[in-house]
Amino acid sequence: MQISVITKRVAMATLVTLMFFLAGEAVLAQSSANPQTDSIGITGSVPADPPTVGATISFPKNGQTFKEVPITVRGICPADLLVKMFKNQVFAGSTVCDAGGNFTIDIDLFSGSNELIARVYDALGQPGPDSSTVVTTYDDSGTSLGANKLVLTSNFATRGVDPGTILYWPLALSGGGGPYAINVDWGDGATSLQTLNLPGNFSIEHKYEQPGTYKVIVKAANSLNDTAFLQLVAVSNGLLKGKLDTGASDKVITRNIFVLWPLYVMIVFIVSTFWIGRRYEVRRIRKRIEKNQHVF
Repeated sequence: MQISVITKRVAMATLVTLMFFLAGEAVLAQSSANPQTDSIGITGSVPADPPTVGATISFPKNGQTFKEVPITVRGICPADLLVKMFKNQVFAGSTVCDAGGNFTIDIDLFSGSNELIARVYDALGQPGPDSSTVVTTYDDSGTSLGANKLVLTSNFATRGVDPGTILYWPLALSGGGGPYAINVDWGDGATSLQTLNLPGNFSIEHKYEQPGTYKVIVKAANSLNDTAFLQLVAVSNGLLKGKLDTGASDKVITRNIFVLWPLYVMIVFIVSTFWIGRRYEVRRIRKRIEKNQHVF
């Protein structure tokens, strides 16, 4: 009887260990897949120092005046970092610094003075130092817009999505007078057009079929021929998905197999333990019956 109790305790302890392994494997499998719509996930990031080198605005020069918008801002930057432009501390557009360490962003301007700043961000969203401020002026005295100028902005400089999944991008429109026409160049050869009767918050949407990083150009216009302009960065997560589908996938599968094979051994051990314990109990019962038969 004592051996049977010990056997059951060993089996229970092994079963608890198995549950912990299965829970860890479930977390590993969930973390290997891209998050799905309406799912709840836990994400983490590896601590790293933020960028120490910022961007430099080469054009426009300090003190320049413009009578037409948008204008093209050019400069140098650390390669592959996200570059955000700000005008009077308001987000004005974004791009990715190219491999040669250069950036160009087409931006709109406010009426009057505009303080332009470029700021770089790493993959963790950590900002680097600001560029030197460049002060420019937008002279719209030849128009009747004034303070009612159309303004287009967003809280998102970049957004990502899996290929074949719809990307939703919230935007905000203010000023001018409706109705408004919103034209979007998605950077993959596709364009979209929608109309708004009133200013305010709205969203644009698109589905990328191929992985990559795309320059998104959003233009807004109203019946008074006032226009607003915003350049953004969309990322189709094909690079991550491609790695999972090719080389990196093999590594993930190998890791899963490496973690799972002890589980299979433990399952066999549990079954064997119960089977041995059962046979031991049966043998004891038979011996007891035979002994009782001899007595009688």
